[in-house]
Amino acid sequence: MAPKHRARRETVDPFDVEWSTTDPRGREVTMLKSVAEARESIGKHQVPPEFLSTDDVRVVIEEPNRIDESAQIAFRDIYYREEPEEEYRYSRAVVDFRKDPNHGTVISWSRYQSPVSSYGVVWKREET
Repeated sequence: MAPKHRARRETVDPFDVEWSTTDPRGREVTMLKSVAEARESIGKHQVPPEFLSTDDVRVVIEEPNRIDESAQIAFRDIYYREEPEEEYRYSRAVVDFRKDPNHGTVISWSRYQSPVSSYGVVWKREET
């Protein structure tokens, strides 16, 4: 019998946590201050129409229209929230689940004109 694979969850410094929330699939997702600061220091997506605040990212994680499988890395999911009133209508957050399939870390975010880098939808909000 093959050994069971156990996810290895490394401890996150509690002082580095900006916020932590649960996605629609019941997985915990964390935003780290160090990641946000690193993105800011390199000037990544810091001005409109691409800019997305870390508070906006939390909404994307909690209330996405869809979650896609990353075409670049298998253990990453891409969360999209469509906002038709924005110039770049798709708010996007990339979450890495490498260390634990039930707990991910936000690694990238911004607004886009259309969904990108996806192998397809793995979760979609039901139309009401």
